[in-house]
Amino acid sequence: MNNVNLIGNLGADVELRQTQSGKAVCSFDIAVRDFENTHWITIVAWGKTAELVAQYMRKGSKIGVSGRLQVRSWEDKSGNKRRSVEVVAERVDFCDSNPNAQGGGQAAYQNSARPDVSAENYQQEEYQEILEDDSELPF
Repeated sequence: MNNVNLIGNLGADVELRQTQSGKAVCSFDIAVRDFENTHWITIVAWGKTAELVAQYMRKGSKIGVSGRLQVRSWEDKSGNKRRSVEVVAERVDFCDSNPNAQGGGQAAYQNSARPDVSAENYQQEEYQEILEDDSELPF
């Protein structure tokens, strides 16, 4: 079973992108706290979920995410092997309690079907180009 459930706060405004085939996608980091530390977890949302997150969520918004863990490996432009671990969102809950908050209040969106990230729906190269820009990463 591959199931991840997280509640955290967005670290930055969400930027919506399109694959070359026109499919909406966004990736964003949320800060999740345990008793001692804050962990930054990368979330990837597709389709209508991505559009709604980009439209209604802002830096600092509280968000709940249910999805599955995905590990990707690739070579960067310099030929270095790279690897990333991320959560592919299947359900997103907008958890801000104030309905007038930037996050848009309590709401939820769940894809009618599990997001399919198979080769039939997007080209791995397109997705990789979107995520390879790591110029804003702190490491």
